[in-house]
Amino acid sequence: PGPPRPRNRNAPADTSPDAVLTWFTSRLQPPGHPDYDRWPRIGATADPTELTARPLPGLASHTAHPGMKINRAEITGHLTITDPHTYAKTLTHGIGRSRAYGCGLLLTQPVNNQQSPANIPAHEGAAPRVRG
Repeated sequence: PGPPRPRNRNAPADTSPDAVLTWFTSRLQPPGHPDYDRWPRIGATADPTELTARPLPGLASHTAHPGMKINRAEITGHLTITDPHTYAKTLTHGIGRSRAYGCGLLLTQPVNNQQSPANIPAHEGAAPRVRG
């Protein structure tokens, strides 16, 4: 045992679906667990077998930070909120190291939406709704 070795962040990240799901599921927060263990938790839990991941095109900076590359992935599935305060913080601040570059954001929508599409008001700039 000696001094800890520095982490090498220059190595490419593993963006395979299995690695992405492992990374994400380590941040799930089952009921009664603290909001920070080894990593910050997201305030929600999910069934890992129902989550899917797919890689997205990477981002690269050629001007502000030459050589910087960000690997991205999209995770879809159903979350159950277990800690509303932590979940609200995660929605506000995002998750992961690349939050400053627009990555790590959670997009959510309620599952039990009682409104039909014809009753949902259109947002400014939205295409007109066709009823038939």
